[in-house]
Amino acid sequence: MNATIAPHMQPERDVHADARAAQSRWSVTPMRERLRVVRALRHLIAENADRLASIAASVSDRPIAEKLVSEVLPLADACRWLDKCADRVLATRRCGSRRRPFWMQGVTFEVQRQPFGLVLVIGPSNYPLFLPAVHALHALAGGNAVLLKPAPGTRHVALAFAQLAREAGLDPALLTILPESVQAARSAIADGVDKVIFTGSSENGRDILATLAETNTPSVMELSGQDAVLVFADADLDLVVRALRFGTTLNDSETCIAPRRLIVIGNVPEQLRQFEVPERIPSFEVPEGLRKLAGGASHRITDETRTRPGRGAGNSPVDSAVPPGRIPDGDDVRWLAPPANFHRPSGTNGDAVPPEMRDDCIAPIPMHVVPDEAAAIALVNSADFALGCSIFSRDIARARTLAARIKTGFVLINDLIAPTADPRMPFGGVKASGFGTTRGDEGLLEMTFPHVVAIRHGHSRPHFDAPDQGDAHLFSAYIRAAHGTHRFAAFRDLFRSLITKLKTRKTRP
Repeated sequence: MNATIAPHMQPERDVHADARAAQSRWSVTPMRERLRVVRALRHLIAENADRLASIAASVSDRPIAEKLVSEVLPLADACRWLDKCADRVLATRRCGSRRRPFWMQGVTFEVQRQPFGLVLVIGPSNYPLFLPAVHALHALAGGNAVLLKPAPGTRHVALAFAQLAREAGLDPALLTILPESVQAARSAIADGVDKVIFTGSSENGRDILATLAETNTPSVMELSGQDAVLVFADADLDLVVRALRFGTTLNDSETCIAPRRLIVIGNVPEQLRQFEVPERIPSFEVPEGLRKLAGGASHRITDETRTRPGRGAGNSPVDSAVPPGRIPDGDDVRWLAPPANFHRPSGTNGDAVPPEMRDDCIAPIPMHVVPDEAAAIALVNSADFALGCSIFSRDIARARTLAARIKTGFVLINDLIAPTADPRMPFGGVKASGFGTTRGDEGLLEMTFPHVVAIRHGHSRPHFDAPDQGDAHLFSAYIRAAHGTHRFAAFRDLFRSLITKLKTRKTRP
């Protein structure tokens, strides 16, 4: 079946009331029925893959092939993962007598996963199809209704996805596409939502958090990153160079987990000295952690810093660019320079400064040379942002040991960016890169909250009775018998206390 994708404007209506009414019905819809919609949507995405990619590519004038593999394919994979795994992840967990405390005899309970209700998804502009759509799908699979606020210039992408969802059988009231304006998100929050999933900058995330704090509305914040690439001396350097070229060109480098700094452990290999940063990279400022180590303020490369004397200075594409302040002994900050043959786009001027070094043109990737693993870990963990990190080494065991000490949301070994598109993999950062998780088991669980139902079987409810004289000794003996080291003596005291308790009850009038 072919779907007609028409990114038309939706009529004005009371979206909150309609969404909540639809959600109350959707929440009690059996999981197999919800997933039937997801399955049908997956097939429609496949049949309309080229058209979806074209619509997504129109936002930033990217190649269709890139959008097919970076947005459409991961979205279809996410649908399949939900179809196969959502029932397991959201299944009710029942706890009977296994590992139950002795004094809780007769108690059983079950943990249900309940939908929050109305979820607001605020999407980014860099991946206008995949990111907001996968968040919306996880929320819908969890039994929620969704208000999707697209980034400026991307509403037609969101509407195309919503139309396919409707053709797959989804109640239109369960997925409402809001206007692109910031005010649309503010109005939605003011009217009342039950959870917010935000993808964007740390600054905007803090603004939204301040608003949500007024009503204690929970959220997931998927914020900025300044990801580091760690290179060991034994790394496959050809692979490293290919990875850097891929990471700095994918989606015009508008990817939150694109490489923003390179950390080399030991000497700088010749391949990295000769690596040229591709031409279209956004301007980059030294991360806060690097500024702290350098003792200086925010620093951009300029003609002055390029010619400043120091290790690596000269005609090599890797030149010394030391920010103001002292660099710790044994460390070396250098920069991967842009191509020497890069020319400023037409319509610009300022020939006094070489085009490849102008501040408003391309800024290079900082390369920090450290003597050992401890220094590399300290540098990564000192940064304000902590979304992801990549390690390149032929010694996988060594890389895994290092990865365990890095405090970021994820670490990739011998790869860059691509593994995060795996629908099984949870995604999220810490510190200034946000909190909470999207995608994978953990991301689906984020769309629900644990609702516990406990049952007390039998007639015994001793805790309802007023404490008797001697109960304190009984409780103390039980704690020592259950958890202490001298358990034989404790059991003896417990037995005596129970006998005393029974005798007291018999003599009670």
